Amino acid sequence: MSEKMIKRSRTVILTLLGALAAVAVTMWGCGTSGYDDPANAITTTKTATALIEPETLKQWMNEGKVNGTGADRVVIIDASTPAQYGAAHIPGALFLDKDNELVQTRLEGIAAAAGMVPDGARMDAYVKRLGIDKNTTVVFTTNTANPVIWATRGYFTFRYWGFPKERLKVLNGYNKAWEAAYPATVTAAVPTITPSTFSVRDNGAIAAQVRASLGEMIATVKAALATNTIIDTRGSDGQVGVGTKFSYDGDPGVTAGVFLPGADFVAFEGRMTGAKAVGYSTLLDSANNNKFLPADQLIPKFTAIGMDSSKTAYVYCRTGVIASSEYFALDGILGWKVVDYDGSWSQWGSMSGDVTKDGTLDSYSGWRTDTAALSEVITYNKDTALAVEKILLDPLSVQLYSNTNDLTANQIEKEDAAYMAGGTAGGTASGAAVSSSGGGGC
Repeated sequence: MSEKMIKRSRTVILTLLGALAAVAVTMWGCGTSGYDDPANAITTTKTATALIEPETLKQWMNEGKVNGTGADRVVIIDASTPAQYGAAHIPGALFLDKDNELVQTRLEGIAAAAGMVPDGARMDAYVKRLGIDKNTTVVFTTNTANPVIWATRGYFTFRYWGFPKERLKVLNGYNKAWEAAYPATVTAAVPTITPSTFSVRDNGAIAAQVRASLGEMIATVKAALATNTIIDTRGSDGQVGVGTKFSYDGDPGVTAGVFLPGADFVAFEGRMTGAKAVGYSTLLDSANNNKFLPADQLIPKFTAIGMDSSKTAYVYCRTGVIASSEYFALDGILGWKVVDYDGSWSQWGSMSGDVTKDGTLDSYSGWRTDTAALSEVITYNKDTALAVEKILLDPLSVQLYSNTNDLTANQIEKEDAAYMAGGTAGGTASGAAVSSSGGGGC
């Protein structure tokens, strides 16, 4: 073979190798979604959905990924109570307080609301303490005594704060399924973790489109678009209730107050106008450690109420936590468009303008939700002699925000976007602090 032909062959080979490398980088890019680490060993981002089985997590343990180092490490977050975590958890799992760290009381619209997404400073404290960095895949689980909603609340919270979707997983059947698959392996031992220097700001933007504020939810209900489906995840007909009382049906005494939990309730019970009921427990297999039903069984649950992959679902419950399970089913498993109304009925059912029923708002307030246009079932708790919790109105916001369409009345997302852009507490400042596409997801 002549020297000229050898050179030509080498050129062709190098060209082919370059093309193959480009394809590999493209495929890797889908798996890592902007975290810019081309390591070939990354596998945790390539699961079929955000739902993983105990066997997958065990494999990652065996590979040294759990609390490991490198480009494809795993952190298991057990969202439970201190006592639950202290008694038993999956080996290597780290603690996040479900009652105090996944929810926060924050001002939205004209009043404070409990159970909202935590702010940026809190999120940064969590991710640093848990050793989460740009190379971490986070697996959410919860104690066997809890429902799956606390694991899915973790998923939703991290999605909102811009973490790439493929870096977030929920353990199917949570600790229940783990203990069934690997008996006698749970432990009380607490791992020693090196804190990270990572910040949510390094994600670039919050995923504002995954969360609905009160003003956005009012606009959605009023619009009644055929492309939207409003889903009450509390259910009806015995699915979710207090004794023989059911939330979706508007029975009194179902929605307890949230500021000083005791014997008081929101001003009125009921459901949003046009809302359809899909109780979250109907999506789980109670005979199989409360695992999510397979996708082909989940889909009919939603198509039965007119929801499909071309529409956007708006899910709500009492405080947004139960709704996170259906948010996860739609977003993490099916890949459909879905928005979680964070305030849910604890906020909506408090916005009464009827002072005779212990309502707090002016009768003409635009924030009033006890109207036929916004709530098709209205049952005032005072009518059955139940104590009504007063909402914490902010006088300045009452003066400033008479229009529910005023975007500046969405204080939570406004503050969180500003935090992402601030760059004062570590991490990378971002000039584009609100994302319209979320954290990716191939």
